[in-house]
Amino acid sequence: MKHPSAQRTRRTVLRTTGAAFGSAALAACGAAGSDAGSPAASKAPVTLSLMLSLTETLQPQFQEQVVAPYKAQHPNVSVEFIPYGGGTTAIAIEKLFALVTSGSPPNVWDGPRGADYMVGQSLLDPMDTLVKRDKVDTKRFNQKQFEYGAVFQNKTWMLPYGYGGNALALALNTEMFKAAGVAIPSADAKSSWTWDQWVNALQRLTQASGDNVSQIGLATYGSDYLSWPLLFQGDWLTPDLKSVVCDSAAMQECYTRFFELPFRYRVLAKPGEGMERFGNANPFLIGKAAMAVVPPNGIRAFTTPKSVEFTLAPMPRAKISTPDMNMMMLGIVKGSKSQEESWSMIRYLTDGSRYGLFVGRIPTEMAKIQGAVKDLTANIADPRPQVILSAAENAVPQLQIGRHLKSQDLVAAVTNAFKDAWAQKVEPVAMLKALKSQLQNIVDGK
Repeated sequence: MKHPSAQRTRRTVLRTTGAAFGSAALAACGAAGSDAGSPAASKAPVTLSLMLSLTETLQPQFQEQVVAPYKAQHPNVSVEFIPYGGGTTAIAIEKLFALVTSGSPPNVWDGPRGADYMVGQSLLDPMDTLVKRDKVDTKRFNQKQFEYGAVFQNKTWMLPYGYGGNALALALNTEMFKAAGVAIPSADAKSSWTWDQWVNALQRLTQASGDNVSQIGLATYGSDYLSWPLLFQGDWLTPDLKSVVCDSAAMQECYTRFFELPFRYRVLAKPGEGMERFGNANPFLIGKAAMAVVPPNGIRAFTTPKSVEFTLAPMPRAKISTPDMNMMMLGIVKGSKSQEESWSMIRYLTDGSRYGLFVGRIPTEMAKIQGAVKDLTANIADPRPQVILSAAENAVPQLQIGRHLKSQDLVAAVTNAFKDAWAQKVEPVAMLKALKSQLQNIVDGK
C-alpha cells in the first residue's frame, strides 16, 4: 500500500441542532443511547471527528437525526465530519493513513476492512478493555463474521453497525415467475434452490430469438471474483495469506459453472451487453430481467421508487448458500485523543443498529434484521424478510484476498485476467492456472 505524506484534510463541521430522529426505526433505538457502565465523561469541551462513509446528501440528515440527539445529552461534545473521500475503500484507507501520519487523525473510522488489516497498518487503538468493562453483548452478531472481522489476536478492535459487500440475496420478479410457471424457492438458505435448479429457472425465464433477447434471466451478478467462490467454498488464498489456491478444484468448478451463465446458457449478459440491449438502466428495474443480485446496501434501489413487484430469495446453493457481505465497523483511530468520548460515540452509533438503520444498511444485530427489511420494503406485497435473516445466519466470512496487505495488487491482477475471460480469450480453468504464479509472485514480494 502506498503511504503518502499529506497535509491536514479539510473537515466539514456538522452544526448540531435539536431535531429529533426522522424515522420510527431510529426513534426505537432510544433518544441518545446508553453509556451505562462507563465512568462519567469529561465535562470539558471535546471535539470528535468522525470519518464516515456518508454521501453528501445524507450529511444534513445525519446532523439532524443522529448527531443532534447525542449532542442534547452530551452538550460539551462537538462533532466534525471528515468526508470519506469517495471512490473505493482503498482510497479511503489512503486518506486515513495520510491523516494519521500527518498527526491529525480522526477519532472514529467507519469502514469494511477487518481488524487484522487495520491493526497491521497501525491504524486502530484497541477497544477490548472497553468492551469488557461495559459488558457489551457481542453475541448479537453472526459470530463467524464478527470473529473474522472485528477480532484480532483475541482482542476486539471494532464494533459492527451494518453490512456491506456485493451480494445479499436475489430479487425475483414475481409476475415473470408466475407467467413462466416457475416456483418461488424456499426462503431458507439451507433448503432453497440448488445451483442446477437455479440455472434451470434462469433458462425458463430468459426469452430470446437468436441474438434478440427480450427478457434476460439474471440482470446483475454482484462481484465476479468475490461473490461466487463462496458458494463453492473456494478461495484465492489460504487463510494464512501465504499460498495462492486459485486453481483448486473448487475454484475450477466455480468459474466453469459461472461462465456457463453468459456463454452456454445465455441467461446473463456480459459486461456492457445489457446496456446495448436494454439501455442505461438495470434491466430488472425496467421489467426486462427476471432476477437480480441485491447488494447489502442496495434494497432501497429496488423500492425507491418501486418499479416492479418482487420477492427475495437466497443465493443458489452450490456446496453452500451464503451472501457475499462484510461487516461495516466503527473503530477508534490510533493516536486520536478523547478515547472515552470516542467510545461513547461508537456505543451510541452501534447500539440498536442506530447508524446502520440510518444509512439504510442491513443491520448486523440479528434481532434487528427482519424489522429493517420490512421497513425498507414496506411498499412490496410479499418481500419475505426472513430470506435476509436466513442469509445473515448462514453467512460465512468473505474471501481472503481482501485481508492481504497487497490486496490492491492482487485484485488488479485478477480483474485484468477476468477481462480476457469475459471476452472469451481464455477458458476459465486456463485463466485460473495462469493466475496462480502471477498472484504468488505478488504475495511473495517478487
